[in-house]
Amino acid sequence: MSDKNISVSAASGKDHCLELAGVLDFDTVSAALEQVGAEIEQRSGQSLTLDLTRLKHSNSAALALLVECRALARQHATKLLLTSVPAGVQQLAEVCEADSLLAG
Repeated sequence: MSDKNISVSAASGKDHCLELAGVLDFDTVSAALEQVGAEIEQRSGQSLTLDLTRLKHSNSAALALLVECRALARQHATKLLLTSVPAGVQQLAEVCEADSLLAG
């Protein structure tokens, strides 16, 4: 089994919360987007929190995922909250002037 994997699952004990764990990079971002996107669509008109606490590694693909998730959330009137966004992703968002997208 590869060390490069991403897990998207309901956070234990937290309603309306998905936890992303593992590696979020160019190899895993498509799988993550498919799973998170489906949850956003299912929660149309509700709220959803993405908890990134358990990410081991992320790169610019993580920023791309979060930007796309924001767009999907807007399309489906889903309030998307982000927790524990890795510092590197936050810094990249600032450099790209996309930090407002992470803030919601």
